[in-house]
Amino acid sequence: MSDSSERKTDNRDPNRVDIPKNVFAFRFFDREEKEQDNDVLKGSKKNYTGWYYINGVVYTADELIMLYPDERHEIMRSNIRNNNIKVLVRTPYEQFIEFKEKDQVFETDKAPKLGF
Repeated sequence: MSDSSERKTDNRDPNRVDIPKNVFAFRFFDREEKEQDNDVLKGSKKNYTGWYYINGVVYTADELIMLYPDERHEIMRSNIRNNNIKVLVRTPYEQFIEFKEKDQVFETDKAPKLGF
């Protein structure tokens, strides 16, 4: 199971992000904040970037189906076929996640390359 958290940043440069331990992906978004009566009011999140998958490896669905032909990976293959997934990314934590058009792999030595 994955947890999520948010950190405020002044830029969208992935090379300037401090990556917490055990993070496999991040993305940027905009949110307006306004102070009113000693409270901070936060607007809705908008203008999301794609996901930056840290030290991930991208595979086509066909590649994964061929790489994992055994019985114990049938659920993964079925999910790929039934959800019409074309491209996936493998994280350093052995997760396979759909890789969408705006997503990118972000190579860095600041984060572990586990599982490879």
